[in-house]
Amino acid sequence: RGLGGGSGSQTINILTWEEYADPDIKSRIEDEVGVTLEITKSTSSSKMFSSWNSGQNEQYDIAIPNNNYVPKMMDADLAAPVNEDVMTNSGDIYEVFKGFQESQFTSGGNTYGVPIRFGWYGYSYDSREVSEDHEQSYDMLFNDEYSGNIIMYDNHFKAMSGAALYLGYRDAFEGSSVSLSEDQIEEVKNTMIDQKDMLQGY
Repeated sequence: RGLGGGSGSQTINILTWEEYADPDIKSRIEDEVGVTLEITKSTSSSKMFSSWNSGQNEQYDIAIPNNNYVPKMMDADLAAPVNEDVMTNSGDIYEVFKGFQESQFTSGGNTYGVPIRFGWYGYSYDSREVSEDHEQSYDMLFNDEYSGNIIMYDNHFKAMSGAALYLGYRDAFEGSSVSLSEDQIEEVKNTMIDQKDMLQGY
């Protein structure tokens, strides 16, 4: 979908997360750039992809899914290359982000996504039940001692990553993409199946 709007103004339609639609930031962008932002909120990358893939991509100009969904959108021919002539600050992207961009968002010499953030998946615990000086690792999520009181990520990538780190497959996370072997994936699967009986839910 191209940028639209009358009287010289432009409207940018964005599909993003609940937490990314701060009205103060929206107003600042509209004032500084001279555009109108129409925000549609979503709760997951899979829902963004489903709505985009069902033809609703015509409603949006920009989507902000997690990085693992950008290649899906590229493969489904739902994304257009980033216009480097317009995005003049691409040189300011951190080098580590550029590595992700080249390995995950680039195809045929074209770049289809811009990395905007980086973070870690952790776990939280109730300090009334778990000592604050416990050994902090993903082992907590697979510990029989807390059976029935564990809630796991309801997301295949996050849950599998937690299980893989618990199993000691740290080397698989060293590159720009996760590189688990078929045998390791099978072990992760079996570990998660065994864990299920310990869970209060996802």
